[in-house]
Amino acid sequence: MQLLGRCGLRADEVPYPSDDDLRWSDDGEVWLFEIRGKNPKGGSPKTRDAWMPEDVVDDIHKYSRGRELDANDSWVSASKSSVRRWVKEAAEREDAPRWRSVSSHDLRRSWATYTLWSDRLMSGR
Repeated sequence: MQLLGRCGLRADEVPYPSDDDLRWSDDGEVWLFEIRGKNPKGGSPKTRDAWMPEDVVDDIHKYSRGRELDANDSWVSASKSSVRRWVKEAAEREDAPRWRSVSSHDLRRSWATYTLWSDRLMSGR
């Protein structure tokens, strides 16, 4: 869920990253990880860097150690439909009716909105 809502991944991108893809940025300011995902212009998948918050990095490291994953093992081994199903199942467990309609893409949109607004607030615009 954190890869969707906190890092902005699409459901089909969740199975891609591993510890090998996670790195500290060249300027030493943020954690980045490589994603191979949708090409908005069509054609073969594109590779891009995604930002990962520090607390998500900590959770990913704990998760990898706890499951004894090798550095090149994907953090999540699941299909796009499984990821979407997990989001639906988690949403259905919530008491608030508005959460029951949340999708994996809603989590991505929420991440985008938060990121854009926090950038604007930080820059004073």
